[in-house]
Amino acid sequence: MHIEINTTMSEFKKYARGRHYSEVASSGRPQNKRQRTNEKTKFHRKISIGSINTTTTKDPLKLAQCIMQCKTLNHSITFIQETHMCGKNTIEFEKDPELSGWKFIYSGLKCKASAGVGIALSPDAKLVDYDDSILDGRILLVRVILHGIRISAFCAYAPTEKYADSTKENFFSTLSAAISKVKKKYPSYKILVGADMNATIGNDAYGPWSHLGPNNDEFETNDNGNRLLRLSEENNLFILNSLYQLKAIHRHTWYSPTDFSKRLDYILAEFHIKKLCSNCRVYRKASVPFETNHRLLTMSCSFPSKRNQKQFFSKASKPTKPRKISPLCIMIQLFQKIFLVN
Repeated sequence: MHIEINTTMSEFKKYARGRHYSEVASSGRPQNKRQRTNEKTKFHRKISIGSINTTTTKDPLKLAQCIMQCKTLNHSITFIQETHMCGKNTIEFEKDPELSGWKFIYSGLKCKASAGVGIALSPDAKLVDYDDSILDGRILLVRVILHGIRISAFCAYAPTEKYADSTKENFFSTLSAAISKVKKKYPSYKILVGADMNATIGNDAYGPWSHLGPNNDEFETNDNGNRLLRLSEENNLFILNSLYQLKAIHRHTWYSPTDFSKRLDYILAEFHIKKLCSNCRVYRKASVPFETNHRLLTMSCSFPSKRNQKQFFSKASKPTKPRKISPLCIMIQLFQKIFLVN
């Protein structure tokens, strides 16, 4: 079943101006900066994918405002957590010319306005199918084709630290099993996860985990953080917003009323998408229209054109070849062993 929202631009602008700001903020990146191109990126397409906890999107005008901001930022896919929308459905903005072609797929609890996850798709992202029965209000899977690249996109909202260990274990085990199942069933689709994991990963975790980068908080890793690290290792998913050295204001995604901040939201991806990613950081100014205490986390990618995709993915999937040793090097090694023994 599809729902149509008839939201005019005058109502949207009135709603935007009537709140605690006067205009809809745009991206923090300068628009007049020319993109540098070279032979490697000449035939590539710039892609942006975002993830944010909106606290609620029950109000249709608030939802239209969030989707409008996604369009302003040129986001192809946007993961939205804590929608507080009941049931499961697909919303198409057909009657609004400004949002024509956009879709919002969400999954929530049956009766309670709590939790809830959703994915906003631009007209560039061709929807193949979706699965909203993995875990109601917590996990949503959408399979799309974005400029020729097949992606299995998971939107997840993890229980907070206050929940029982059994609840948290059920969430992370269900998500891990769903990722493994999709990998086996659709091997050509690349895994991408945008989630509010309510997890803190500190500098004490850097080192033994191969899919974690050096950009972490100064706080101690909590229980959800350890579970997230195990999830990334089991499914070979890189934590993208930990790979790039950034300031704290570009890393922290949640701000408390007392101005305390830390990182709770994450974007995870397989090696192929990680290789295409050039940055993954928080944009504070772009987060204003979402009206939330979270900040928008955005990953910037450079997708190869269709003429180069086959060559790119074939190179990325091949294992590294062993280095050939010349006969001269073998003779030198033998002489070294003989002289060292004697």
